[in-house]
Amino acid sequence: MPTSSSTNKCWTSGGFIGQGSFGSVNLAYNKASGNIFAVKSVPYSTHSYDNSSLQSLENEIMIYRSIKSPYVLSYIDDDVTCEFPGGDVFRRNLHLEYMVNGTVSDFAKKISTEYALRSYTRCLTEALRYLTGVGIVHGDVKGKNVLVGDDSRYAKLADFGSARRLSDGARMEVVLQGTPLWMAPEVARGEPNSAESDIWSLGCTVIEMVTGKAPWTNWKTQSPETALFKIGFGEEMPELPTEMSELGRNFVGKCLRRNPEERWSSEQLLDHPFLAEEITEQSPRSVFGSGTKMEKEDNWNGGTNSDNVADTDDARRRIMEIANVTVKKWEIEDNEHWDVVRGQDEEDNSRDGKDSGSDVLTIN
Repeated sequence: MPTSSSTNKCWTSGGFIGQGSFGSVNLAYNKASGNIFAVKSVPYSTHSYDNSSLQSLENEIMIYRSIKSPYVLSYIDDDVTCEFPGGDVFRRNLHLEYMVNGTVSDFAKKISTEYALRSYTRCLTEALRYLTGVGIVHGDVKGKNVLVGDDSRYAKLADFGSARRLSDGARMEVVLQGTPLWMAPEVARGEPNSAESDIWSLGCTVIEMVTGKAPWTNWKTQSPETALFKIGFGEEMPELPTEMSELGRNFVGKCLRRNPEERWSSEQLLDHPFLAEEITEQSPRSVFGSGTKMEKEDNWNGGTNSDNVADTDDARRRIMEIANVTVKKWEIEDNEHWDVVRGQDEEDNSRDGKDSGSDVLTIN
């Protein structure tokens, strides 16, 4: 059984926040301190340790225990609990910082200035630079894994269930997790995630923040294996929003290069004028225009494919295997993967400790 030195010995589970690719997330209230935090939980038993959801949560806990950055959601604690009434429901829990304004994907509807867009993009790029420095690949960068707190000018990267640590600079083994419409071409082909693939996902996330929609929106009705094959081997590129500034489009273009070796690193991107230049919060420039017209950047071809692309037939077979194994985990529709529920009354009740949640007993 996993062990932990819990600092939240007695806490109450509160209102439901969301459902991720694995595990549910609830508000929680520490009775001793009065602190509000978020708890990601999956059922736990000695007979289900091979459960993929539990393994993903254990992986996320190990990653969170080893990292700390102002641009990454803060780890608080983890434990195993027995819930009442009944006393026969055991759960593995990860305690995390609660970000009151939800995800950037939700907040995108309110991003009306280039100041906000640059601020969130800078925070996300800083998070990726930090992770690169400590040898970690996130593996599932997208708007729904970027959270906004009380200060809505800043955001933090979250959800490390798909993250993996690189050892001695070596590439990771292939992990069948991720979200297809944000995947880099090489990952869609079944190759390992890397720092470079996180950069591609960053570019897709910037598009998402501007449009309020997933990249490749016109592919949402297609099967996962079809989308993966097109991303991995097709010549199409995500369309760039016309309402985005020239600097912004250029920035995204540095991320969305089909050959991972041609993508800019997080370090280079932080020096890009889109992030390096100061812009005031009161700037009248808007990233939104009237309507949703999109166009492709001049000479926008996403660079060249890697010379090391595997045989197409073999890659097609791998794509089909990946899609068949994990189709239930992957998001094609906007709200399939992470349905956030934030009713004002529920949130206020939870903050006041009045939510009719269940008591939990920490197992030491």
